[in-house]
Amino acid sequence: MKKINYVILFSLFTLLALPTMLHAETTQKKQLPEIETSEQIYALTKRGKSLEAKDFTAAIEAEHDLKIKDISFSKNHRANTMMPGILKTELIFTTTSGDTYEEKLPYLIEEEKATISIEDISYSTRSNQLNFKTSNRSANVYMLADNKIYACPTDNNGSFKGKYNPHKLPETIKLISFDDEGNYSDEYILTLSNDKIEQKTLKHSALSYNKTKHNQESLDMVGSHRSKRTTISLVTVVIVFILFLSSKRYFSARRQN
Repeated sequence: MKKINYVILFSLFTLLALPTMLHAETTQKKQLPEIETSEQIYALTKRGKSLEAKDFTAAIEAEHDLKIKDISFSKNHRANTMMPGILKTELIFTTTSGDTYEEKLPYLIEEEKATISIEDISYSTRSNQLNFKTSNRSANVYMLADNKIYACPTDNNGSFKGKYNPHKLPETIKLISFDDEGNYSDEYILTLSNDKIEQKTLKHSALSYNKTKHNQESLDMVGSHRSKRTTISLVTVVIVFILFLSSKRYFSARRQN
């Protein structure tokens, strides 16, 4: 009798658990667009600071228009914060719509203190020229002004001389610099009315990093347009000269025939 009861109980348990088991087998994990994830970071912290799975939530939701219900590191994955630069970790998260994602997402570990300085900052309201020099010529420098972000490409010496001529001059110009190796600068705020420069600690996040890198315009260096025009003129002269020689040879050959 006991054996029959055990069989009945086991059968009931199997029937109740079967739909859940089938659902788990048929549920497929979705994936975020690969191109987009490779161009973003999803968390940012200083070297040695702890980084939790929940710290990835804001960037995932903002970049992919999702609403996350639960998020955790996948399996035995964690976020290594002892090495500066862009690293990856695997996370699994569920959205409020019921979709489950398992993704390897990049995050940035920055140095504990600013490693880049920006010096000799000046702006001339007469010539609309911005000048500065950075200690790290390989790092990107950005100017934030009039609610826009401008990339400022420096030369081989880390210097920049460029034109900034907006319709209306802002009260201040902010310069920041950072790279993907974990280096960054303080904020340098130039007040245009009195040329006063204020230096503040850069408050960086994954969202501000993505916005700065992927929503920028470019400030041309002084002389860049001139050099481009010179190059175009030289190319035009060479082409005309080649055509002239070709036509001369062509008519000479016809005369001989």
